[in-house]
Amino acid sequence: MDNIIEQLNDIEHRAAAIMEAAIRGKKALTERYAAESADWDAKLAADSEAQIAALRKKAAENTEALLSAERESIDRERRKILASYEQNHALYTDRLFESMTQE
Repeated sequence: MDNIIEQLNDIEHRAAAIMEAAIRGKKALTERYAAESADWDAKLAADSEAQIAALRKKAAENTEALLSAERESIDRERRKILASYEQNHALYTDRLFESMTQE
């Protein structure tokens, strides 16, 4: 009878040791997965920031290119208007004078 009790105690101690090892293993896995998850989150955040920065840079470059093209277009139009005025200002003045004196 003592032999059976000793065997049952031995089985109970082994089962407890197995459970403790399983708990330690689970804790180690949980810590490892938490660290991997934190690393993945940090990498994802860094990658996202890099992509956002690249998109912002590209948008700024595109905006500057569009603004530059618009400035050039406006400058061309301004020069055309100024050239037209320089060429025809005497005519414009004469017409204005005529219209003012006819009334």
